[in-house]
Amino acid sequence: MLRLLMAFLGFFSIILYSIGQNPHQTSIEREGHLFVDSLLLTNGDSTLIEVEKIAFTGNKITHPSIIGREILFNTGDSLRINDLIVKAEQSRKNLLNISLFNFVDVSLDKSLDGNVIVTFGFVERWYIWPFPVFEIDERNFNEWWDNKNLQKANYGAYITWENFRGRREKLSLLARAGYNQRYGLAYQAPFINKRKTIGLTFSGGFSRSKEVNFLTSDNKQLFLKHPQMFLKQEWYLNLKASYRHGIFNSHALSLTMNNFHYADTILSLNPLFTPNGESDFSYFSLIYEFKSDHRDIKAYPLKGYYWDFSASRHGLDLLKNENINVLYFMANVRKYWEYNPNHHFALGSVIKYAPISKQPYFIQQGLGFQRNLVRGYEYYVIDGQSFVVLKSNYKYTLLP
Repeated sequence: MLRLLMAFLGFFSIILYSIGQNPHQTSIEREGHLFVDSLLLTNGDSTLIEVEKIAFTGNKITHPSIIGREILFNTGDSLRINDLIVKAEQSRKNLLNISLFNFVDVSLDKSLDGNVIVTFGFVERWYIWPFPVFEIDERNFNEWWDNKNLQKANYGAYITWENFRGRREKLSLLARAGYNQRYGLAYQAPFINKRKTIGLTFSGGFSRSKEVNFLTSDNKQLFLKHPQMFLKQEWYLNLKASYRHGIFNSHALSLTMNNFHYADTILSLNPLFTPNGESDFSYFSLIYEFKSDHRDIKAYPLKGYYWDFSASRHGLDLLKNENINVLYFMANVRKYWEYNPNHHFALGSVIKYAPISKQPYFIQQGLGFQRNLVRGYEYYVIDGQSFVVLKSNYKYTLLP
């Protein structure tokens, strides 16, 4: 009799436990990290449902206003369930793309009033990163492999504090000694107004080098080096203002003051290396950038598209002897396709146009620098300041 009573009480407690559970227990998983209460799917696609509450869990450091900035709907909105599912999934991707979280989950649960409660769950990243710096001062690995010279090693430390104060601010400090030395400090505040549309970045730094590329011959760089003396010294101060009204598009305007000093030996080898052959000179730069980013995941995109445009002006006639006059425009376009879960294809193009062809050599960067590399031509550079590069990429998933 006692065993029968215990069994009855156990069965009754299970029923009570099930009744008291969150509706998320009957959810259906969609898109991997999106969970939808099955009771919501019975309303029909034409029925509007109100967002009763948007809740966050796991954001121990990140301020809720930073999270809310990336969500495409608000409390009190009335949406069709399928539209809400699409916006919830896109909001989840938006939150992943701001690089504050390792994982983002979202669940849509039916409330007691028949509305929907949306809960975002986060696993935050570690935000303070001290990195040791050890690098070989070459344009690419092939250049170094040709000489295998470890004397060109740079070493030091780079420390970055992301999501500073939980408001997506960023502090960075670089101290790099060795062959080419560089020291810098930067502070980035992505939002300084209530609407979270305007941001500011301050940065400054100093660098000096014992080796300088002073000329190009047969599409190969020629270098001058001195074992004891720094042939180049540079310092800069930068102020950057950004504007991001929605989610996918952003504008930025950057003002930089630059100061350079080059050894006279370089100018004797290439009189066109600096403006008017000067060894000491300063100038201001103004750069405008526009970005439109519709990729699924920025870190490793497989679907969507991205494009940007920039206009750069070096020399604003704000200083007494500002003799530099450089203007160029650049555009970058990338498109990603997913034919099926195992096959992905990407196509991209970089375009640069410089209406002023005569430029000091020290500021010339054509093909072979930064992201403007041509595969198979890593040993060479092309100083032409107007060019078009087309690249393609195919990916096949080996392990699903």
